[in-house]
Amino acid sequence: IWAEVVRRTLSHDILTEDDLQFSMYSSLLNLVTDKKYYTNWKVFNRLYISDEKIYPDLTLFNGEEMSILIELKHEIDRSVVMKDIIEDVKKLINIRSKLKIDIVCICFATIFDPDKVKKEELNRLMEKDSLYSEGVTLIIVDLAESIEPAHHHIWEKEHSKLHRMYRQ
Repeated sequence: IWAEVVRRTLSHDILTEDDLQFSMYSSLLNLVTDKKYYTNWKVFNRLYISDEKIYPDLTLFNGEEMSILIELKHEIDRSVVMKDIIEDVKKLINIRSKLKIDIVCICFATIFDPDKVKKEELNRLMEKDSLYSEGVTLIIVDLAESIEPAHHHIWEKEHSKLHRMYRQ
């Protein structure tokens, strides 16, 4: 699923966080509706958890049991700072502790970080607040790693152009 999201982002099909959420939801829905492998799984987009008064981006159930919560961030061509990603991690930690069930929590973020500054900042913030041991997996997908360094500027320029054209 992650590879498909990377492919879609690299080809500029994912321009915004909403696009990321739709793409991830669609991919997960296709996966769990394949009853050959996943019986009784359901995936929901922005399901309201009334006890906590929150809307995780994606929620997966195995039968009637909430099993996976996913928060998504798309930093590319936005004013998202690394602290926003960390806030999503903290949000999931808070939900996980309040629900009092063993639940998998994933914070999935797409970034464009050719200089590796953003990843360093994320790691520093995660370590500073001791968030690595709180049961939330942070998955950072740096699109710059999938693009030849000589083409970083070209890809970023095209992405920004399409973002302005279709999403602003």
